[in-house]
Amino acid sequence: MAIEKITNHGFNPKYIHLDATAGSVVTNKKLTNAIRLGIGLYGYNPLPSDHPKYAKLKHLKPALAFNTKIVNVIRLSKGEKVSYNGIFTAKKDTTIGVLPVGYFDFYDRKLSDQAHVTYQNQAYPIVGKICMNMCMVDFGQTPISLYDEVEIISVQPNKPNSINQLSELAETISYETLVKINQSTRRKIV
Repeated sequence: MAIEKITNHGFNPKYIHLDATAGSVVTNKKLTNAIRLGIGLYGYNPLPSDHPKYAKLKHLKPALAFNTKIVNVIRLSKGEKVSYNGIFTAKKDTTIGVLPVGYFDFYDRKLSDQAHVTYQNQAYPIVGKICMNMCMVDFGQTPISLYDEVEIISVQPNKPNSINQLSELAETISYETLVKINQSTRRKIV
């Protein structure tokens, strides 16, 4: 075993860790004295719900929310287009809100025409292709204003814009979605 080889060569590490969040409840603690929580710090249980140790981490609650503000309001008439190559065509008169979040920030292009955001506790669809720094939301006839706040990532696991839902739509895992949030994104710790 690696630990034995290290100690047999005269090294006595103060901290030994083999555990991430899942390992903190799964592995043998006789060998280690430290853990690296990783995804657990965000409040996500990495174990599948049918895992025998899942319940030991069920108290974790998602802790990351991602909010932004509407930076442009566009009124579209039926038949008008928006986004790259006019990929979205309005089926009826509608209101589009432009959000300053795109694939540079973390919002995967696979979420185009798939994802939803939350505004005043209602879900609204992303329409058209997600751009580098922007995406478009179809608010329909809901009145919106410039600089209204919109929730991109919800802390509520049952919402369509939770990390797990967004990750599934992007055909990836929650770990990848979380680590893709660009370092330039302003953080507010509460």
